Amino acid sequence: MIQLFRHRSLVLTRQQAVIAGLWPVATRLVIVASLAAASMSPARPADASTSVQFDTACVVSCRDVTTEEFAKENPRQRLVSATFRISALLDSQRSADRLQYVYHIVSPFGNVQIVDYEPKNSMDTRFAGNITHETKTESNKSLGVSLSGSFEQLVRGTVGSDVGTKETSSVKYDLKPPLEVVSASGTVQRGTGVYFKLWPSSSSSLEGSRDFALVMRVPAGWRGDVMYVRCEALEQRQDDMIPRGDARFVVALHAHGDDVVRVAAQELIRAETVLRRTVANRERDIRRRSVPSLVHHLGAVLDVYDPKIPDSWLDRLVFGPTDIESHEFSRYLPDDVRRVASRFGQAKRKLHQYSGGRGTDAETQLSLR
Repeated sequence: MIQLFRHRSLVLTRQQAVIAGLWPVATRLVIVASLAAASMSPARPADASTSVQFDTACVVSCRDVTTEEFAKENPRQRLVSATFRISALLDSQRSADRLQYVYHIVSPFGNVQIVDYEPKNSMDTRFAGNITHETKTESNKSLGVSLSGSFEQLVRGTVGSDVGTKETSSVKYDLKPPLEVVSASGTVQRGTGVYFKLWPSSSSSLEGSRDFALVMRVPAGWRGDVMYVRCEALEQRQDDMIPRGDARFVVALHAHGDDVVRVAAQELIRAETVLRRTVANRERDIRRRSVPSLVHHLGAVLDVYDPKIPDSWLDRLVFGPTDIESHEFSRYLPDDVRRVASRFGQAKRKLHQYSGGRGTDAETQLSLR
């Protein structure tokens, strides 16, 4: 009897909730919560086509290539050369012929001017030599004589003769084979950076390592600095370019033979490695701090709440201003992440001090986005 009464009470309570309009609201909350939980699970890639992995050297030694003529005309500047070796690895060759690579090498502080670079624009062809073209014309002239007669009693016949001449003329010449663009390059950001575009050809492959040489105009007291490298792989699909790979690197430069700056360059790369390793270890905690509660997560799913720590926070930290306090999201990061991020910023500022320029990191929000 008591159990029946409790069951009836539960039914009445549900009926009252429906009447009051609360039950549909509760149902919608459950649905939204289910969608939020589903959005927290890792998404599978929609396209399993070819992807590209990039790599490059962390530290680059620069040699002085200043000429006497340049030194006389520019006493406060000098020329240095640097070679960036970039490697590309394809996980599949299915669409390699439709790929193109785009490389950017830029100065975040704008203290260098690109004077020269290699490789420059180049073209290639699949033909081994020139293409031979030949045209022929023929003309015929003929003279014909015909005799005919009819003798019903004796003979019936026809006698004919043709006299003709044949003239032939031939024109033969070579054509250059059709060329295809395999590389293009130029400066960006008012000459403080350079780009390279590469396409596959019958005689070369995009896979493997390739050297990119730069000659830079720097202050006379230049001993080292920071450069950013971005590598992109794009696949041509009809009228669209689909991303197949994207990587960004901090590259530390130092003058050849300058051991003090070489150590500072190595410290910068080491600080970046420690930062990325610490972030990987605290990934779950950082995600929790970004959306601290279910309500915040539901708001992010419904696009009515901005996470306290944006998805691109690490790139902003590595390729943005060196002062961690200038990033609003930094106060929500774990303490150990803040400490290693601060050390990374200090190492980048220290290396930049050897550049001999006045640039600040206010311009470090590059076109590397």
